[in-house]
Amino acid sequence: MATFAEEMVTKLETVLLGKASNDVLEYEVGSRKLKHYTFTELVQMRDRFKREVAADKTAADLAAGLGNSKRKILTRF
Repeated sequence: MATFAEEMVTKLETVLLGKASNDVLEYEVGSRKLKHYTFTELVQMRDRFKREVAADKTAADLAAGLGNSKRKILTRF
């Protein structure tokens, strides 16, 4: 089962793929107004959720006793 952060990364990447063909940022019909996120805002949100996914994975690995693969202790003899 995917976490909320994983689902958001997938959805934001889908939006980013479609964003290239849809460059209207804001429009109004009658009394209703709709504003879209900019490409930069979407990338920032995606990156934030990717960091959250990575942190969740690291926490799960530590809880399972697998350690943190990003932290290595190098020694020379």
